[in-house]
Amino acid sequence: MKMESEKIKENLKKLLRKFWQKLFLVLILLLVLDFVLGGIFFWQYYLRTKEEKVFLFVQSLKINQALMEKVSGVWVQRETIFESAAEKQYPDPFHGPITATEKVD
Repeated sequence: MKMESEKIKENLKKLLRKFWQKLFLVLILLLVLDFVLGGIFFWQYYLRTKEEKVFLFVQSLKINQALMEKVSGVWVQRETIFESAAEKQYPDPFHGPITATEKVD
């Protein structure tokens, strides 16, 4: 039993050593295979689209005038609220309430 496991380990080491020695060639072969398959798929797609002459026309966009006016009204309301927030004076929690005699710059 011990002899078989040692023999298996030796064979595995030899196999891995051969694989690492040929790794560069295997990677080159796989790269070439990738380029060939990629080229085939690319040309299939290119020829298919060239034969069909697919042209997609975008339909003209129709604007709903009532919806646009509603949205612009809401937009204007939010702008006025935002602008009024800059003018509003908020109390300072660290210094107490603001009195009428104090001036805020």
